[in-house]
Amino acid sequence: MSSRRAPRPRPHVSRWAVCALFACALAAAGTATATETRVRSLGGDGDWFDDTANVLRWYGCLPAYPQMAVVEYGEYAWRAEDSAGAGVHWSPAGRDGTASLGLYLFDDLDRANNPARPDGVNVLAGWRWGRAALGLHVGTSYVWAGAEMNELSLGLGARLDLNPRAFLDLAADLRGSRLRREEGEDAVERQSWGSFALRARALRELGPQVVLLAVAEYARDDRDLLVPAFLTYGGLASSRLDAWAARGGVAVQVLPHPDAMVIAAIDWREGRQDVAQWPSGGQLLEPIPVISQTHSYPTERLAVEARVRPWLSLRASCVHVPTGVAQPLWVPGVGSFDVACGLGFHVGDLDADVLLSDGAPFNLGSWLTNAGEQERSTFTGVSLAYAF
Repeated sequence: MSSRRAPRPRPHVSRWAVCALFACALAAAGTATATETRVRSLGGDGDWFDDTANVLRWYGCLPAYPQMAVVEYGEYAWRAEDSAGAGVHWSPAGRDGTASLGLYLFDDLDRANNPARPDGVNVLAGWRWGRAALGLHVGTSYVWAGAEMNELSLGLGARLDLNPRAFLDLAADLRGSRLRREEGEDAVERQSWGSFALRARALRELGPQVVLLAVAEYARDDRDLLVPAFLTYGGLASSRLDAWAARGGVAVQVLPHPDAMVIAAIDWREGRQDVAQWPSGGQLLEPIPVISQTHSYPTERLAVEARVRPWLSLRASCVHVPTGVAQPLWVPGVGSFDVACGLGFHVGDLDADVLLSDGAPFNLGSWLTNAGEQERSTFTGVSLAYAF
């Protein structure tokens, strides 16, 4: 493996789909310095392409992005709150280094895509040995929302270069949680280490213009949290969440032009969630079941990205989910058909990504469609990434 500095590719798309995907396991090629905003512009699921944001799910790819800084900001209208994040990767040996460190500070920027990652401080470390790379993740968060809620997440990941045309990503998370609430007689303190996640992703280049990907994932969520009180019909209640979710899917990347890319993906999701609550005072040894819900549905995605100028990329995507699908508590409600639009600006080693909306045109605003629920799903965001 060459130790020379890899040239930075001018077109994100061509290297990104036929070279940079393999370069994450081979340090001798350039990588895509993109962001969570770009992921949302391309359908909201970064598993179907390689991207800087992957370091927070596929920990073994951290050495592929050794020297960079990221700042992100957006607004989830369904939360009526702003969300922000910042991260930096550093390698002692610069862009050619085989070891990297990462530090990310997030405020619930992408909890829906990766429930195992805490919202607060995330520390990453990665090492590359020849055709294999290993990544570690430690995350912690503290939230006050009527109670003290602490989380600690431990993650391990690996990227294996199977051959010059294929690689395999593996990752696992274990999360501990603590809920403490003291309000008069309603005193609660509970801990759990029952949440974990296992996932795998495989990529195979079928030809110079076609790439096939497959993803499989299983997650278990067993913890205490605060949700609206079903037993007293008012306020929040200490509740026990017992849930699992499984997912499997495939995607095809097609490059009709060196500066253009099309992604078509489909996955199937199944799961179950049970919620039980303690009445006010929390004196019962066992909570009372209040919710029992299952979900099973397909999700189809189509995304397009084109670099129309050396300084400008255009992105668009659509995601279809059948109507009437019951979503788990930790996933925001989705519409039956969402469309996203985005822009990417490139100036030297600086990339700026802008997301217009992941609900457009149906939820972009009343000036377009008079949609009555634009506040529920519209998201706008901007990200800056600098490779140094």
